Amino acid sequence: AGIPDGTYDVVTLWEVLEHLPDPRGTLSAVRRTLKPQGLLALSTPDAGSAVARILGRRWPGWSKIPEHLFFFDRSTTRRILVEAGFHILSMRYVSLVVSWRYLLDRVGRVTGMPFHRHLPEAWLERSVKVNPLYDLMVLARRN
Repeated sequence: AGIPDGTYDVVTLWEVLEHLPDPRGTLSAVRRTLKPQGLLALSTPDAGSAVARILGRRWPGWSKIPEHLFFFDRSTTRRILVEAGFHILSMRYVSLVVSWRYLLDRVGRVTGMPFHRHLPEAWLERSVKVNPLYDLMVLARRN
């Protein structure tokens, strides 16, 4: 048996939508399970971000094929949510807290430059807040 209509106040889909064979159908099902004015919070990589456009084929998101069945940008994310019966409240990029080692390793993979080879270990383990303009976080209300 399915989940009764109007069951939940909030549903989250963190890094899920791009993996689904029928994202539109899933969003419609999520909408049905939400109470009136219920909220959907989701995140998905932004294939149309400035970073994705600048990096082109080197954008890390493209390495997720075939794990990612779909790629979304701001426009397609907005469109699929509106078509599924949602009103977008906010859409922004997700900030992350990572170690300098992690950050420099990721930058090094894209650029081919090993930035962290000669840096002190203690410094590499320090945390830094970054916003790589990679993952969109969307908050939407059921219409």
